[in-house]
Amino acid sequence: MAFVIRVFRYLSYAAFAVVGTAAVIMTITETFDLCPGYSANTGLSCGGAWYQGIANAAMGLIMLSLLS
Repeated sequence: MAFVIRVFRYLSYAAFAVVGTAAVIMTITETFDLCPGYSANTGLSCGGAWYQGIANAAMGLIMLSLLS
C-alpha cells in the first residue's frame, strides 16, 4: 500500500511540474504580448510565429487543469 501512495505522490509532483511549466510559458507569452488574441475557436493566434503551437498547448493544458 505504501508503494501505491509513493507512486501517486510522484505522479502528482510530475503533474504539478507540467502545469507549472505551462503557467510559466503563458506568463511569458502574456508579459511580452507575444500572442495578442485568444479565440475559443482557434486558440491563440501569434501571427504564425514558431511558438504558437507551444503557447496553444500550454493554454490548453491550463484550461484542462482548471476544469478538472
